[in-house]
Amino acid sequence: MATRDNAPRFGALVARAASHVVAPVGGILPRGALSELRFELAALRARVTSVAHRPDLGAPPYRLEIGSSQRRWEGFIGVDMQRGSQVVADVRWRIPLPDGSCEGIFCEHVLEHLRFREEVPRMLGECLRLLAPGSPMRISVPDARKYLSAYLEGDTAKLASLHPWGNSAMTTVNWVFHGYGHKFGWDAETLVEAMREAGFEKVEERSYGDSAFPWLALDRPEREVESLYVEGCAPWHTRVRATGDRT
Repeated sequence: MATRDNAPRFGALVARAASHVVAPVGGILPRGALSELRFELAALRARVTSVAHRPDLGAPPYRLEIGSSQRRWEGFIGVDMQRGSQVVADVRWRIPLPDGSCEGIFCEHVLEHLRFREEVPRMLGECLRLLAPGSPMRISVPDARKYLSAYLEGDTAKLASLHPWGNSAMTTVNWVFHGYGHKFGWDAETLVEAMREAGFEKVEERSYGDSAFPWLALDRPEREVESLYVEGCAPWHTRVRATGDRT
């Protein structure tokens, strides 16, 4: 069993195992499968780290940025799979913080990397577990509607503004669905419904920089052109599942 004392050693073993698995098969597995394998091995390392290391963050409440890489916002705690993040975690599985310990969560361009039916509900449920009653979450994702509308209108200039590296209109459209490890294309209607199904209340589409909680609008300006923004709040009451989990 991994403990706090031996977690660094265990993480190093996972990383070493990953290198031995990946290196010999580089010419055998398709590139996509190889990328997925690397990702899942990194996720496994993050899971082990999240169990073995409880970050010393001081007393709650916390403000989180999910998918922060190693970016830092004053007053916010970064959560990411990458080593060096303030909280290392696989958000599809578990974030090592107590129930109701967060007063706000910001998540920019993460959900498009998750499988819609299996991983998105789990991640949203985990965020809901972390939020104190009535606390907000703001989510930003690439807006597939913008890409598809520009494609159907034959507006190549607009497509180029959304993603300047496509060598054809259809190539550009496919970036929003499959580029950079994306697994799902979102529009505002679908994201609003996903948050409501997860248990969020007062869910509504917002615009760049516009938030009912101005301190939560950490939107990157370079992503405004292709993004949509949705906010919702944890309910003031809690529901208890048959398993005893708080949601």
